[in-house]
Parts: sequence; C-alpha cells; structure tokens
Amino acid sequence: MRQLFWLAIALTQAASVSAQTSECLLMTVAIDRLACYDKAYPPVKATPEQALKQKNRTIDQSLAEDERIKKAMRPICKNC
Repeated sequence: MRQLFWLAIALTQAASVSAQTSECLLMTVAIDRLACYDKAYPPVKATPEQALKQKNRTIDQSLAEDERIKKAMRPICKNC
C-alpha cells in the first residue's frame, strides 16, 4: 500500500514538471524559455564542503585509475 502511495506521488510530480516543460517549449524568445526552464529545474547550489568532497573524490578516482594502468603496464614495459 505504501509503495502505491509513493508511486502516485511520483507520477503527479512528474506530470506537473512535464506540464511546466511543455509550456517552456512553446516560448519563442530564448531568454524567456531559459527562465522558464530555470523555474522548472532550479539549480542545486553546493556548499564549499560538498565541492571539496567532490574534488577529493575525483582526485582519488584519478589516482586509482593511474595506479591500475601502471600495474597493467608493468609486464609490457619493465623500465617505465
């Protein structure tokens, strides 16, 4: 029963966003259309802490990928 309730809520939210989006499509002036989309999908503002965490996560992923590539290259290139 709970799942049905949440499904109904999700569908009504999707329908309202869809209606806002279709209104945006009908606008011919580009600036007005962009303003309409900004209202429909407001930008998410990240806090400095969240931005730092995301930056560190990206760096960690890059370092892990570099290490994986180095391990894969060892048998190919012994003195690299």
